[in-house]
Amino acid sequence: MKPAYLLLFAVLLALGSCTGKSADKAPAQQPSSETTSTAQAESEPTAEPQPEKVPPLERTLTAGKVSFTLSCSNESAEKNVLCAQPQGLEVRNDQLCLDVEGQARDAFQADLNKDGFIEVYTFTAGPDARGHLYGFASYRNRSYGPINVREPKDALLQGYQGQDAFYVKEGQIKREFPLYNDNGQLSGQRRVITYQLKQGETSFILEPGNSETVN
Repeated sequence: MKPAYLLLFAVLLALGSCTGKSADKAPAQQPSSETTSTAQAESEPTAEPQPEKVPPLERTLTAGKVSFTLSCSNESAEKNVLCAQPQGLEVRNDQLCLDVEGQARDAFQADLNKDGFIEVYTFTAGPDARGHLYGFASYRNRSYGPINVREPKDALLQGYQGQDAFYVKEGQIKREFPLYNDNGQLSGQRRVITYQLKQGETSFILEPGNSETVN
């Protein structure tokens, strides 16, 4: 009987060892917390070119006991207000303002008619680079008023695309600009226009006079 007991004991022992073992299970794979996007990032919109920032103009011009302060805020690239504030005139010293095209770039004084009384001028330029000239004249140092500035005739503006320079040379106001040919290319030449100041019925008139084309 002992062999039968020994056999039964061996079988029970084998069964106990099988139930005591727990099968190893591979841990479940966790999804990665990092995700990769297959979509390409949208490109940033291209910034539009900003217009040139022109600082406000404030310039005081003096001749003897009389002075004029010209000011322009230059807030807009297209239209602004130019103001003249005189001092030292005998009758009228109140401020006078004009609507102007573009932004005021500089100011200067002259005595084009050589009457001994000051005129003050400023020139402007807009987004199209075309220049404009504005002025005020002293009326024998008693009062003052705006100057009526005439535009050049079309023949003088043939080949014109702006980029004006205004300046005083030998007591005369000059306007100079590059000339372009019919295909829009620079021709290598420049036109110089000389202005003349004349007495009108109620105010002074500044009009283009002689012109020349220079290389």
